[in-house]
Amino acid sequence: MLDQKTRKHQIIEEVLHLENDQDLAQLESVLNALRITLADDEFPLMPRRNAAEIKARYEQSLRELDAGEGVDHELVVAMFTQRPA
Repeated sequence: MLDQKTRKHQIIEEVLHLENDQDLAQLESVLNALRITLADDEFPLMPRRNAAEIKARYEQSLRELDAGEGVDHELVVAMFTQRPA
């Protein structure tokens, strides 16, 4: 099995060699379906972040928790489990 990076490169190569609009439209349709599936819950997809941005946000979250600015996880879970379907 190829590693993820190699597989992505192969996919990109194939996309670059698409020659008609119908194939491109079909690929766009698949990608849109994946986005919809990934966003199937009520929450928007998280914007893509690089590792440095994720680490900075994580550290900011820890500082906020230390300052008492966070919301308890159990409270959030309770709020969402009590919502009507």
